[in-house]
Amino acid sequence: MKLLVVISLSVFCFVACQSNNHSHSTENTSNQPVLGKDLVCDMEVTDSTYVFDYEGKTYFFCAEHCKDEFQKEPQKYLSKK
Repeated sequence: MKLLVVISLSVFCFVACQSNNHSHSTENTSNQPVLGKDLVCDMEVTDSTYVFDYEGKTYFFCAEHCKDEFQKEPQKYLSKK
């Protein structure tokens, strides 16, 4: 069941990122510095559009969906680090 949820979330995140004109490669192919790694989908983030401060630390996300997923259950994604 957990695997199905992870796969579904990954597919949804991929589609959401593509619809927002984001490349979903986990590697930074731009000349912009990497601000952080999206803990939901593991993408390197170079844009500060989607940010969330949690327990004194700023986290960056590739898309609003990934930010929303993190906000729902931050410890779930922080435990993956």
